[in-house]
Amino acid sequence: MTKVTIPQEVWEYQVVAMAPQPVDWLWHGFVSGGNLTFLPSQWQAGKTTLLSLLLSHGKEGGQLAGLAVKPGKSVVVSEEPLSLWADRARRLAFGDPSRCRRPTPGLKMPQ
Repeated sequence: MTKVTIPQEVWEYQVVAMAPQPVDWLWHGFVSGGNLTFLPSQWQAGKTTLLSLLLSHGKEGGQLAGLAVKPGKSVVVSEEPLSLWADRARRLAFGDPSRCRRPTPGLKMPQ
């Protein structure tokens, strides 16, 4: 039988009392290194356009919307066909072999 360890509860006053930790911002104020960033929104709201521009600026660093973008590697999980991402990578020059795009097989948009 596997022993299950239940994490100790953390109360709001304990979280507020914690000392601030430095954040490794990849896109200052929005995307931090070592974390998962989820971009929820309705279809056609510009999520993929924003992500494509962020990937493009993240290749060498720079600024996006007036905020610093740190160069680095990225992983994109998307339901969109690889052919669309290939077109974006060519147009915005973010197609770098050291980066990875992992498609999500079988993921379909609801009807």
